[in-house]
Amino acid sequence: MEKFFKFEERQTNIKREVTAGLATFVSIAYVIFVNPVVLSQSGMDVSSAWIATCIAAAAGTLIMGLLTNYPFALAPGLGLTVFFTYTIVLQLDYTWQQGLGLVFISGIAFLLLTITGWRTVLFESVPESLRVAIQSGIGLFMVFIGVTSTQIIQINQKSISAGLAPIDLLNGTEVINTTNRLPLLDLELGNLADPPVLLSVIGLAIMAMMTSLRIKGGILIGVILVTVFALIFKVTPIPDDLFEQSNGINPTFFKLDLLGLFQADKGIPPIKAIFNVVIIVFTLALVDLLDSVQNLLSLGKLGEFINQNNKLPDMSKALSADASATTLGAILGTSTVTTYLENKYAVRLGGRTGFSALIVAFLFLLFIFLAPFAPLIPMSAIGPALIMTGFLFMRSIKKLNFNNLEEAIPALLTIIVMPFTISIMNGITAGIIFYVLLKFVNGKRSEIHPFLIFLAIIFLIRFFV
Repeated sequence: MEKFFKFEERQTNIKREVTAGLATFVSIAYVIFVNPVVLSQSGMDVSSAWIATCIAAAAGTLIMGLLTNYPFALAPGLGLTVFFTYTIVLQLDYTWQQGLGLVFISGIAFLLLTITGWRTVLFESVPESLRVAIQSGIGLFMVFIGVTSTQIIQINQKSISAGLAPIDLLNGTEVINTTNRLPLLDLELGNLADPPVLLSVIGLAIMAMMTSLRIKGGILIGVILVTVFALIFKVTPIPDDLFEQSNGINPTFFKLDLLGLFQADKGIPPIKAIFNVVIIVFTLALVDLLDSVQNLLSLGKLGEFINQNNKLPDMSKALSADASATTLGAILGTSTVTTYLENKYAVRLGGRTGFSALIVAFLFLLFIFLAPFAPLIPMSAIGPALIMTGFLFMRSIKKLNFNNLEEAIPALLTIIVMPFTISIMNGITAGIIFYVLLKFVNGKRSEIHPFLIFLAIIFLIRFFV
């Protein structure tokens, strides 16, 4: 075993690798709790999604460890999980089964991009300013979902309905005038006296304090504590048939619907249905690619795996592990799998081989047996976790150069359009189109990658098909 994982060559030992694996798992385990609950908002069975999350994460991490000998763990990415639930299913009106079909196709597409070498073209076509903006925008998107799903920030529809309450007493002109005086979007602070909202704030405070104190597993501890508080104070009722509710992984296993994606229903022409699928699949694959490559390069530099050509050896194998786990995850019943930056804790503790990844994979599998308890986790625990995870995503915004206007303006649009339209896809569309436009008008055509121009044209066509 020591020879297989090259312990001597990488100057490590079993004790160090086990410690590194434990540190990574503690830092990443919150995904096991958060991911299934977010997916359940789309109609998926939460216990089944829990099992799928654990198996997909374990499989991806195991493949990574054995194929590349890197101490990197994989798990479903929360940014794309939020996109899956709140955009693909709840906004675009796909079923969750069709959503899994889209994830499956994106996994295959990602694998093909990796095998053919086109992933290099795609990654290099997106300028650094847009890569940073996409990551920051996803973070803000997660924060928005976190604060609204817990009603810390409340989308108030009462003032709108109140404004139109006496509508039967108004004539046509008065109705129009009354409507024009109403706010386009009425957001206000939630009712902190409401127990679920108060628990959310307490959970956010716990996670924020632990994160600021750099305590590993702070988000996980916060999720567990809020769940326990919710049970103690009976904010979350305990069903009498809790253990009888769990049907294992059956409710989501192999339930992906590929054919339904291309059927012309709800008045959508076949061409538009196909075009929509292509755009969503591209968004899923692009975000996964950018996230994985950037995290792998960062981890590679931290662990001194980068070679003299400033490249990570076996990058293709690492990305293949990512794509394979995503494809498997869609079959099992979970969202896109990606490499987590939290692996930095393993690297800092001296983890240098895939044996560390095997420890994480084993621990993921152990948590499968807690699946029956998944229905007890309230959104009061999940919302704060999304807010804190979104914050971690948004830290990359400091890399933006706001003095370079032709790059800063598209970046800003990318960031703000995502949460305001509840869509990562719309943010990427706005960013790419305005980046190409502003580079053109500033006479910097040579700074635009040809493939990015192609993408801008495709995204423009999207609005007219």
